[in-house]
Amino acid sequence: MRRLALALLIFAAPAGRMLFCGSASTAAVSPQELKPTSMVISWSSDGNPLVPVCNGRKLNCKKDLTVLDRTTGQEITVPIIASSYTISNPNDSYAVRVNGYNGRGVSISSEYEVVQVQ
Repeated sequence: MRRLALALLIFAAPAGRMLFCGSASTAAVSPQELKPTSMVISWSSDGNPLVPVCNGRKLNCKKDLTVLDRTTGQEITVPIIASSYTISNPNDSYAVRVNGYNGRGVSISSEYEVVQVQ
């Protein structure tokens, strides 16, 4: 394994529904007020189906994923078995990469793949 590849099928969906409570009102709600404050990005695969999960070893394996908020520069590490992550700001730009080890035990990472947040 010389390089980990990342082939993702990524989409965004609202993380929750907005609930309104209180008395009935006929006041109009602007579309900007209904914008979600968080969203879930998800992927169908890490792109490396034949590469084993590290599980404590550090040779020819994949260990985790990194979600990068390209707007703020913040990186979050998630388990390799994760298939989604809740982002905190749908207005930011995000990317994901796979991390692991090569045949010499050297830490390697794939290139970041940009996530399309809709």
